[in-house]
This record gives sequence, C-alpha cells and structure tokens, in this order.
Amino acid sequence: MTRDRKRVIVGAGLIVLVGLVVFAVIKDRGDAASPAEAKARRLVGELCSRVNEEPPSLWDRLLAKLGLTRGLSHMNLDQIRSKLASLGESAVPPLVEALQEDNTKVRVNLIPVLADMGPAAKKAVPTLIGMLTDNSEEMRWGYTWGKGELTMVSSEAVNALVELGRTGTGIAGLAEALKHDNRHVRESAAEILGRIGPPAEAAVPALQRAVKDEDSLVRCEVVEAIGKVGPAAKQAVPALIDALNDEESLVRWGAAEALGEMGPGAEGAVSALEGALKHEDEWVRCAAAGALGKLGLPDGAVPVLARLLEHKNAAARARAAEYLAEIGPPAQAAVPALVNALKHKDWWLRKRSAEALGKIGPAAKAALPALGETMQGKDRRVRVAAAAALVKLGQAERGMPVLLESLQDEDYFVRGLAAEALGEIGMQAKSAIPALKRVLKDEYLNVRKFAAEALQKIQAAVATRAAATRPAATTHPGGKQ
Repeated sequence: MTRDRKRVIVGAGLIVLVGLVVFAVIKDRGDAASPAEAKARRLVGELCSRVNEEPPSLWDRLLAKLGLTRGLSHMNLDQIRSKLASLGESAVPPLVEALQEDNTKVRVNLIPVLADMGPAAKKAVPTLIGMLTDNSEEMRWGYTWGKGELTMVSSEAVNALVELGRTGTGIAGLAEALKHDNRHVRESAAEILGRIGPPAEAAVPALQRAVKDEDSLVRCEVVEAIGKVGPAAKQAVPALIDALNDEESLVRWGAAEALGEMGPGAEGAVSALEGALKHEDEWVRCAAAGALGKLGLPDGAVPVLARLLEHKNAAARARAAEYLAEIGPPAQAAVPALVNALKHKDWWLRKRSAEALGKIGPAAKAALPALGETMQGKDRRVRVAAAAALVKLGQAERGMPVLLESLQDEDYFVRGLAAEALGEIGMQAKSAIPALKRVLKDEYLNVRKFAAEALQKIQAAVATRAAATRPAATTHPGGKQ
C-alpha cells in the first residue's frame, strides 16, 4: 500500500470519527435546546473562534485538503453577528453564556449583537447591567483593536443598554440600578437613562429619588438625565428646584439646565430660576438665565447673560453666548455686549458671539460693521462664524465667498466648520451645493460628514421653498386638472 493511499484512508477515517463525535454533541445539545438555539450556539462558537484567531482545527484542515468547507466558513464576522441577531430570543442564552467567559475580545464583539436584537434581548439586560458592576480591570477595561480604536467592555455595555432602552427594553432594570451599592453603576445607569431620553420616562420616579444620592458625580448625571428625558419628566421639577441649592456647583448648574428642558411643566420653577439669577455661582446664574430663555422668559435672562460675556471664567463666557444664540431674536438687547465680545482675545468666545449674532438675525443689524471686521481677522475659525452671521443678516454677497473659500482651507477643522455653517444657513446657501458635493470626497471623515449633513439641510430647504411657491393645482369643470 502506497504512502499516499495510507494518508487518504487515515484522513477519511478521521473525518468519519470527527463527524460521529460532532453528531453526538449536536444530538446531546438538541435534547435540551431548540433547533434555533442550537444554531445560535454554533454561530457563537464560530464567532468566538474567529475573534480569538484560533488556528484551523484538524477537521478544517482535512476538509480543506479535500476541497470542502464547513457551513459557516463562507460568512464574515459581520454576517455572523447579523445572523445571530436575527435569531432573536433563541440566541440570548448562548450569548449570555459566552459573555461570562474571561475573554474581553469576545465580550466586545458579542455585546453589539444584543444591542441589535431590540426587545428580544430583554433577558440579557441583567447581564449587561452586571458588566457595569464588575470591578475587574479585565471586565471594565477590555479592548479590541478591530478598527484601530480602543473599545472598553463597559462602554460597549453602556451603548447596548442605550440602544435597547430606546426600544423600551431594560428601563426597569436601569431604574433599579440607580440604587446599586456601587457608585459607578449608579452613575452609569443615570448616564444611560439620559442618553435614552424621552423613552426613559418610566424611570423618572427613580431618577427623582436619585437627585438626593450621596455621591455628587451621580447627582450630576441624574439631573442631566432628567433634563434629557424632557417634559415627560415634569414630575421631577420639585427635586430639580431643591437641587438648585446643592452643595456641588455642577449639580446646581445641571439642575438649572434641566429645568429649562421641562417646557410648560417647569412653570412652577420660574420664581426659583429668577432667584437663581442672583446666585453667587456664575454657573448657576448662567444656566438659570438660559433656562428662562428656553421657557420664553428672556427679559430677566438676557441682561444677566450679557454681563456674563465679560466674566473671568472662559467657559462661562462661551456658555453665555451659546444661551443667547438659543434665545435668538428676543436676545436683541445683548447685541452691544456680543459686539464687544467680538474683540475679546478668546477665539472661542469670538466664534460663539458671532454665531449668536447670526441667530438673533436682522435684529442684530447694528453688528454688521463689527462682523465685517471680524471676518477679515487672522483666525480662520472665527472668520467662518462671522461670514455665516453676515449671510444670515442679509449680507450673502459678503459672507458666501469666505465660506466657499474656507471649504478648501488647508486645515480640516476649518473645512468642517465651513460645511457645518453652510448647513445652518439653509436656503441662502443654495449656491454652495456644487462645492459641498466636492467636499464629500474629503480625506477626513468628519469633514465629509458635515458636508453630507449640510447638503441634506440645504436641499430640504430648497425643496420646501419650491413646494411653497408652486401654484396649486386647479380642477377644470370636466374634472381634469
């Protein structure tokens, strides 16, 4: 018998043996699991092998020798994850089991599958929340370099819980986590509920109680979360009013900002916010003024914000300008202060002030000379904001050339700012459409993203204008149009 023939016989025997073993394993599992769950287990096993970059098994090598492949070998990682997610609830048990393994690369690759499942992943929520409680470095700071970026296991769990929460899944578990012994878990739960936003309304009673948490960082996340839930969280207004006197400055500021997001439900907070305009903490004054502006009560707020434009704290100055921009035309009284801020050495304040003047619109015409001068300045980042403001104030012939030129700037940050500004301008930036289409090929992802968003906004504005000016169809006596 030749050596090659011996190899073929041995190989064939091994294939039969391995096949019998696999059949026995599958049969054994099939007794306890549904066909869908058995399929999910095979997919999970394949994904884990791929992620761990395990060498081909003897069986794989023998099949390859014979020109054959296994059933899953034709699928890439994304296809395996998509297939797992499509199996729904049947895939949850094997996924949860795999997440218990001490392998961070596997965890960060499996967690997104649960996020893609939506409500079907409900039974995995405790496991995901449990990943926030694990104090081990392996669990909380595991990583994968799949896309050249550091991805933390805890961060993946947070993202998954956010996605599930937006479908209404896991809200009760997150609300319960606000009472956890571990401060990090409470903080993460509040952050997640805030990112979920209005769909987290059912957790508002728990958030309201958590405003009194012993840890200031948790309280900061809690008040911010209440604000992001918005008017649906109006029952928490009394707790936010109390938080205006919290011992921690950031909590007070966050509470004032959250009250501004409550809409009509914050009517009972107006007097408290008006009192906060005289608070010794500049952040509380700033946020209270911004909140009153959002609630449609700018009269007392605008003077406070105008004064804060001269504050020694750079962040408070910039935030005051941002609040004035949010208030818009009713902030006309702050125009002189904003014009003065255009001369400040802080480029960020100059940029924000120019943007605020643009948002105030035609009521800020007194700022035209100052904006023109700012547009001729050396800082190209500020020039973009000044040019955009000029366009919004009816000076398109002056501002548009600068914006179009900035789309070709050597600094990718300036190109991105120009694209973003054109998107905010809308209909008046129609002439920039060809240039923005060219920017879609920019080497930087963020620049391309801003260009795409700008095109979408401008084209939508153009379509809306066209629809509004299109003559209405008339029906003739014969029923024909």
